[in-house]
Amino acid sequence: MSQAITWPDYLARGVGGEGQGFFEIMPIFSREQFKLGINGDFLNRVGMRDEQVLETFTARFENPETRDIANAVPNILGVLAEHCSLPDNKIVVDFGSGTGLLLDGLSKAVTLGNVIATEISAIFVNRLREKVKAQNLHNVRIFHTKDGRDPQLQSYKGQVDLILLCDVYHHLEHPLTTMRACRAALRPETGRLVVIDFIKDKDISTPFLFEHVRATQEEFKSEILMSGFELVCEPPCTEFLKENYIMIFKPRPIDWASSPGVGWAK
Repeated sequence: MSQAITWPDYLARGVGGEGQGFFEIMPIFSREQFKLGINGDFLNRVGMRDEQVLETFTARFENPETRDIANAVPNILGVLAEHCSLPDNKIVVDFGSGTGLLLDGLSKAVTLGNVIATEISAIFVNRLREKVKAQNLHNVRIFHTKDGRDPQLQSYKGQVDLILLCDVYHHLEHPLTTMRACRAALRPETGRLVVIDFIKDKDISTPFLFEHVRATQEEFKSEILMSGFELVCEPPCTEFLKENYIMIFKPRPIDWASSPGVGWAK
């Protein structure tokens, strides 16, 4: 049984409830790598043809020979099935779906449920819609989240079973705000947040990835815990992911009785 935290303690961790003040960390990204902003390439701020942007990132994201994640999709789905139990009627959010690498697998895992793919890039959103139509992914909805801070899950408050961020967390410009929104969307007792991201270690990371990812696993974990989550487990994944780790969290309960009428509704 998770130990509840009081409302003042929750505020002290950096995240308030609806209508309450809270602070946000200001991530520091590599200016050399991200001259147009952390998501500038996805948003095509350089002014390339949309087709060229899509071709570039589809090759980068979905090539199993050059990307661990693309080669390990069945293994990742296996981890989700084992640790997050994905029966047919679940609601799953593929946060930052990109070109939709995991959409087909997630759709089949919850055939009687729903998959919500969120994405800030209009170019990728168009690609996702094409993929949903071409593959007849009847239970997938696409959300174009134009504001990266808001995954637009308010109508699913307390109903989402799983939120997956696969190589996405290090691109969040407002991590505490975003994680707070995710926490509100998840089911209080059974909801799970799964973060898969790159290892930041000079002995493991390529020079590009070491500069590309702003913080270590422990630093990211600290931010997520600060946002009202608690760690469930860190499933072993070195056999199929050489450059990544997996962390699974659940919402930490709040002792509302200590501060009646404050913050989110029970």
